[in-house]
Amino acid sequence: MTNHIFTKAIHLMDNIYSKEDNRSRFQKRILCDVFLTVSLLIGIINIITHEYIYAIVTLSYGLFCLLCALAFRHYKSTALTTIIINVGSLLMLLYLLLFEIGNIYTVLWIIMIPNVTTMVLNLKKAVIFLFSIFVLIMVLYLTPLCDVLSIQFHEYFTKWYVILIYSVFAAIACTFEYLRNITSMKLEESRKEILRLSYYDDLTQIYNRRSFDKSLTEVFTAPFSAKRRVALLMIDIDNFKLYNDNYGHLQGDKILTKIAQTINSYITEDTYTFARYGGEEFVILMPDADNMIAVALADQIKTAVRELGLVYYDSTKAASEYLSISIGVACEELSNLDGSETLIRLADENLYRAKSQGKNIVCSS
Repeated sequence: MTNHIFTKAIHLMDNIYSKEDNRSRFQKRILCDVFLTVSLLIGIINIITHEYIYAIVTLSYGLFCLLCALAFRHYKSTALTTIIINVGSLLMLLYLLLFEIGNIYTVLWIIMIPNVTTMVLNLKKAVIFLFSIFVLIMVLYLTPLCDVLSIQFHEYFTKWYVILIYSVFAAIACTFEYLRNITSMKLEESRKEILRLSYYDDLTQIYNRRSFDKSLTEVFTAPFSAKRRVALLMIDIDNFKLYNDNYGHLQGDKILTKIAQTINSYITEDTYTFARYGGEEFVILMPDADNMIAVALADQIKTAVRELGLVYYDSTKAASEYLSISIGVACEELSNLDGSETLIRLADENLYRAKSQGKNIVCSS
């Protein structure tokens, strides 16, 4: 039973943290829950000790935190609620510093409110927030304003004790916030790098099959007009196995990268997706391109690859040959296609035709 509950709790946390926009709301909601719990406990204690005004204020603050927690739970935007919880906490702290500094439980609030509230701020704002409260405390307690307002301190801690307590915990909070900020930055950089690697081919440094599939899905799922066209170039390096046999796979990898970068230099449209499809095959997805544009690009890159002059030895012909590419071009209106698989099949069939007709050829429907 315990294991089942623990597993469900872990599953819940995974669901919460799997979505980037949920993390901030979840953390801020937990902060409000902490304030709510402490408010209820201190409020009950003060009712028992007959400090009713302090109890009313504390319980009111707890209700305020409950409303903010509900706002963080149900509203996606956290900006306004974040401002409200900070302003409300600041007003609560100001009330304590002025009227309840003689209450022993106020020390807990002085430690908790400024330092825990920094969790909802970035590092720069957190430092400004903590420093502003420090200045406020200094002005209230070390100027004639203290006598004017008749601020009464508890018998066990003087104004210097309050200032010392706050300063120590403010410094600790700033340190932890700085470390958390550094960690968050590193995690974000790692996340972006992992995301980049998941969509790029390690060898050729162009998009991989996953990126191509994503782009292809977006083309077919996005709203489109009946006449919108899409073109696909299926590219295969001719006789690449012979080149590998002649020079080895390490050299073959270098040449594969060189050909990929050569083709990539001809992709000038941001909407096009050039990706490694697998092995020595590449694809170019060209949304909103007609057959003439697709064939023209195919001819350009076919010529460019041939002009690289990558020589290998063909034992069946007892002669040196240059590496070339064969390209199958498919271009159709989206309304005429059953799905993305049909477009791939058409391009693949044309590639097969190009291979069977002698290679170093562009074939289109």
